[in-house]
Amino acid sequence: MYGWRARLGFVLASSNGIVEAESMKMVPDGVSCHFTRVLYKEITKEGALGIVQATEEAGRLLAGGTNAVGVDVVSLTHSEASMARGPHGDKEIIKLIEKATGVKATTTATGIVSALKKLKVKCVAGFVPHVRTEMYAQAKEFLEGNGFKVVGVKGGPFTTAQDVARQPPEVAYRLIKAADNPKADAIVTGVLNLRTVEIVEALERDLGKPVIAGCQSTVWSALRTAGIEESIPGFGRLLQV
Repeated sequence: MYGWRARLGFVLASSNGIVEAESMKMVPDGVSCHFTRVLYKEITKEGALGIVQATEEAGRLLAGGTNAVGVDVVSLTHSEASMARGPHGDKEIIKLIEKATGVKATTTATGIVSALKKLKVKCVAGFVPHVRTEMYAQAKEFLEGNGFKVVGVKGGPFTTAQDVARQPPEVAYRLIKAADNPKADAIVTGVLNLRTVEIVEALERDLGKPVIAGCQSTVWSALRTAGIEESIPGFGRLLQV
């Protein structure tokens, strides 16, 4: 069957147009990816909390019964939603998912924190593609609440999820590169609706530091949670540790 080594389940926002394509490029042979969606009513904190509220039921579609796909791991695959309950709220979300589904769980926020710790990063610069300044503040609060120094969070020019998803990789490259700070050990962009899988390695070579991207870190976290420790080249340093 597909996923004879591991089956990964991802709960996506209704507006996401990127994760399915990117995640399946990054998983090794024998690992399959499965998806379900929840409604993202608006790009606000309230909209993000709505995703959290819907995640338990969505998780049950992926695991926890004979009418589910039967994945080994369920991931809340949305950076803002997984940060919406504060610096350690992602751990509460994981407990809710695991209780609802009976399988292991992770989130995008959890993956970002674990990735930074794995790479021994202490100081970061952040990038958020939307113009909403409250998203920058939330990302900064979350990262600082988990022990990292944040030397800046830059935003992009986009106002809708569709605008973000339609950008080609070269736009992502330029925007994330512009968010770099010489004091930062790494750059973090938690966004999952921007094409980054093609440009992470080029960014790392050009900047000389790790780049932690939303889909990359989420897939890495799901793989490691499922017990898949394989090194996967081509997508940045993270997937090789």
